[in-house]
Amino acid sequence: MYCDENLAACTGADAQYASRDECMSACSAMPLGTDTQLAGTETANSLACRLHETREAAAVTGEFRTQHCGYSGRTGGGVCVDRSDAGACDHYCDLMMTYCTSDPQFASREECMVHCDAIPQGVPGQVARNTVTCRMEHAMAASSNPSVECDLAGPLSISCENTTGEAMCEHYCQLMRRYCRAEYGNLQYVPEAHDEHCITSCRAMPPGQMDAMVGNNLACRYNHILTGALDDTLPSACIWAGPTSRGETHCQDTPDNPCDHYCDVMSMGCGFGPVPALYDSRETCLAQCDAKTRYYNYGASVDANTLECREYHAAASLFDVEEAREGHCAAAAMQSPTCMAIPAVVNGCTEGDYVDGNAAPHLNSGVYEPRCIRVKVGTEVTLPASSDNPVQAQFNVAGVNNPFQVNGGPPAVGSTSSVTKVLSKTGFYGYYSTQAGQPDWLIQDPGKPVVGTIWVVP
Repeated sequence: MYCDENLAACTGADAQYASRDECMSACSAMPLGTDTQLAGTETANSLACRLHETREAAAVTGEFRTQHCGYSGRTGGGVCVDRSDAGACDHYCDLMMTYCTSDPQFASREECMVHCDAIPQGVPGQVARNTVTCRMEHAMAASSNPSVECDLAGPLSISCENTTGEAMCEHYCQLMRRYCRAEYGNLQYVPEAHDEHCITSCRAMPPGQMDAMVGNNLACRYNHILTGALDDTLPSACIWAGPTSRGETHCQDTPDNPCDHYCDVMSMGCGFGPVPALYDSRETCLAQCDAKTRYYNYGASVDANTLECREYHAAASLFDVEEAREGHCAAAAMQSPTCMAIPAVVNGCTEGDYVDGNAAPHLNSGVYEPRCIRVKVGTEVTLPASSDNPVQAQFNVAGVNNPFQVNGGPPAVGSTSSVTKVLSKTGFYGYYSTQAGQPDWLIQDPGKPVVGTIWVVP
């Protein structure tokens, strides 16, 4: 009934199916729906809703017929759908759950929707791009040839990939773009070059076993982002699925060391060997990176003092223009000048204010002198304090832990005795006298005179 009426009502440019057989394959996968949907008082992803829209199309002409024919077709046209933003995903998943039971591509319809939501919709009839519509053509064909077409209709379709051999990387990057986003606070690839960064980074990942949940491999990251989307645990899942794979569950070969992937990308982009290469071998890269795991972050960065910044530049050496390659490789180094970007103001200290080599500022009439000091890694620095001016550490700047902190945060009460630390990590370390009141924690000028900053350089 539906196919006969639809093929009669929607013809020419309004046609929704190329043949009756195609319509029958689509129709057989549609949920039947309800009487209220057939009457048009309720819309849903159902045969009843589409039949109602078919009959509406038959009763009108011109643009109104075009409109109702669009609603009556396989995708539902945004009206005969369960979710207004689902696009063609409702019907695609109906097809997959109907025709691919002997060769299942998804554990559930919910999983199918999670995958489909990440894939671009595409153009109806399209069969050569990484889109939903490409997969839907294969899902339709699975009604008569499931052993061949179901794999081609699945998320890792080799028929619908953009680049031969990269189906899994392409879909991993689609999932990361859809579910790990800046507005959610868990972006893992830089927004200005998300797809290029992700695909390039992915190419450096060993493939891994498809069920992997640990180890430095693509399958581990792919499974974590998929699980996070299904379980609504994306804040942590995105961190685990990202290139450096931070967090409790690591897609790394060495627990608590996110350097495996960084060194893989460095090898592919900048190479190992004698100078001018940054590292002579992967082992050297891992050894130097392991000593620098303090460069810590949970998201994408192009200039912060993080391992993620360095990983991005190693990847960018491959996808950016050839003229920029040398600069990106230099930026990817552990002592990267780019990834040691200087905050505009730290406790009022700008770059030109720092005094070199002074490891012992002193209090002069209640003011630290010099207030802005620059020392090399490994320097022992003493911060003065007194009962009149107890010294207290500030929170981290640019993700680098302040070594003058106590148990991860400033002490509750400032120390009235001088504090001495060997500064083994590059970064900016702020401190202040509690007599001056509490300043801003990060990089703004707190407007208080009894503050100081130590800039530790390589």
